[in-house]
Amino acid sequence: MTSSVQKSLSKADKYLKSGNFAAAGIVYQQILSKYPKNKKAIQAYQRLRSGMTSQPSSRDEVPTEKLRELVNIYKMEKYDAVLRDRLLNDGSEILIGLSWHSTSKIRVAQKRTISLGQLTRAFQAENVKFVSLQYGDMDDEINRVRQDHGIDVAQVGQIDNFHDIDGLAALVTACDRIVSIDNVTVHLAGALGKEMDALLPRVSNWRWGIHPNNSYWYNSVRLRRQTEREDWAEVLAQIS
Repeated sequence: MTSSVQKSLSKADKYLKSGNFAAAGIVYQQILSKYPKNKKAIQAYQRLRSGMTSQPSSRDEVPTEKLRELVNIYKMEKYDAVLRDRLLNDGSEILIGLSWHSTSKIRVAQKRTISLGQLTRAFQAENVKFVSLQYGDMDDEINRVRQDHGIDVAQVGQIDNFHDIDGLAALVTACDRIVSIDNVTVHLAGALGKEMDALLPRVSNWRWGIHPNNSYWYNSVRLRRQTEREDWAEVLAQIS
């Protein structure tokens, strides 16, 4: 076992002991995305998913509230199914999650942002439903896109996309496809192994390297890069 895997397993164990089961689950998923046959990670993740998070040094039962938390979070296949059914109850067949705005304070962050109207109008497929994965107050922009272009972007009011990371993860999992600029949504979807397109400005963050389309961090993320500064047209043509 490599030292990096051992460090990750230790990190997950610390999360479990502190009761942060969601974070532990994401760490296990990251390990298994790179080392799918790692027995320790497989066994630990299976115990977590089934609610068996007991510690060998203690015979005490897991507190009821923690078991309830496990049920709520790690039965995500049911949670995302409920979200998906609710969002596609209008007859749509394809659910696309969108995130288009950066709230980062660094100087170049605004170069990452794309207007919601420009993003939604890039899609030509029929029977598509859009859902917002964007954090922050986006009501005005979503309403403007509905009024100006007749395009509806659904919002799930029960999920705070900024503070409720487990709810956002379930919403990401419910989608058929994710399209996002370079913000936290990319990293969450990538850690969950969700297929997605990351829209990058001409000068992007160092984490995205220099390979045209492949991410060094997440196998499921496709990189779509600008070739000209502040010109999203060519990028959007690749995802339509």
